[in-house]
Amino acid sequence: MQAWFAWRDRCGDHLVDFGAPLMPGQTMEQSGRWATTTTEANGYSILQGDNLEQVQALFENHPHLSWGEGCSVEVHPFAEM
Repeated sequence: MQAWFAWRDRCGDHLVDFGAPLMPGQTMEQSGRWATTTTEANGYSILQGDNLEQVQALFENHPHLSWGEGCSVEVHPFAEM
């Protein structure tokens, strides 16, 4: 967790929600039936910045990337409403 806390501190005020690990989720189909999701999301954090590039830079050397082969981080901007 030390690496995670160091990343949190490096993000400073850009980190809105440190987030949490995620368990396997459920997805609801159009029929209303629930099934286990096939999306593999291990956790989330919410960050803010002046632009996408600024937020992407905050993920450089993110601790998740050192877990093992194939680990990645995705950034999804909020849509303007």
